Amino acid sequence: MNGFQVTFFTEQSTNYQHLPLGEWLVDFAKRQGVLGATLVSGTEGLDHLGHLHTAHFLSGADHPVTVTISTDQPGCEKLLEALAKEAFSLSFIKLPIEYGRVGQAEN
Repeated sequence: MNGFQVTFFTEQSTNYQHLPLGEWLVDFAKRQGVLGATLVSGTEGLDHLGHLHTAHFLSGADHPVTVTISTDQPGCEKLLEALAKEAFSLSFIKLPIEYGRVGQAEN
């Protein structure tokens, strides 16, 4: 199957609607019907302005977070259109992918 992988970049300290933005994105994506989403906390990263964010003890909750979402083309369009209406600015990358499942177990 073909679709898209969309990865969003934020920080643990960024909140939206009383939740960390990364958690809010995963929940929002689920409500939009996407096929899969993963939230990953990073050790360090650069933001769109070139500022370094780290997970070191003294920096608090400023460490980088990515949310990666995999979905088909209609799901991707629906998700990005819905996010465009929200009151935040969020960097992302969008890549075409082929996805599926492997193995013999039935889920």
